[in-house]
Amino acid sequence: MKLEDGLEVYKQLDYSKFTGGLEKRATEMLKLLVDDTYRPNESDKCKAHILLDEIETWKADCDADKKGNYAIQNSPQDVWNAFRCAMRAQQDLEALHAIMTLKGFGRTTGTAKRASAVLRMFKPDEWGVVDWRVAAMLKQLELNNWNVDDALRWPAQDEAPWNTYYEINDWLAIDLNMTYRSKRSRTLQRTADVEMAIFGLSFKVGRWNKT
Repeated sequence: MKLEDGLEVYKQLDYSKFTGGLEKRATEMLKLLVDDTYRPNESDKCKAHILLDEIETWKADCDADKKGNYAIQNSPQDVWNAFRCAMRAQQDLEALHAIMTLKGFGRTTGTAKRASAVLRMFKPDEWGVVDWRVAAMLKQLELNNWNVDDALRWPAQDEAPWNTYYEINDWLAIDLNMTYRSKRSRTLQRTADVEMAIFGLSFKVGRWNKT
């Protein structure tokens, strides 16, 4: 197998079909967020609020029990402000911290997982999601010099990565994204494509997917 084969695995996941739609809406909103002259109306703020809620749903694999329903606890104004600050940020850490100011997205926990999902939707060329699956699979690939067949053939180096990477802080999130970016190629042109491919490969590691 090759790294890009993981992207095909990802596309077979039920919730993956929502990814493109969220990306499209985020891209449309991005144009307004980076326009210095644009003054948002209440409808814009509500749309941002709804989008955050739907990204939270997507990040939870569309599983209501995992979602948490934190997005809706932020005001539409706060969501718009966080989005605008993140989209205008000049550095990765600044962008991540802007989203992490929102309740449920890292403000109190310090974990950057949900915040990374927001940045991934708005800027898939530069950002991918961080979670235990990609962190563990990336480590498995690195230990095998990025040979996918070897990474999947040898026993998983981490038997419970969902515990190891239960929390991913801002610096680790940035480090993971830098690695995603370094693996962009003709077949995986966007950072999000690399991340989705790594995520997809994690479902080929039997020990991590026992029910």
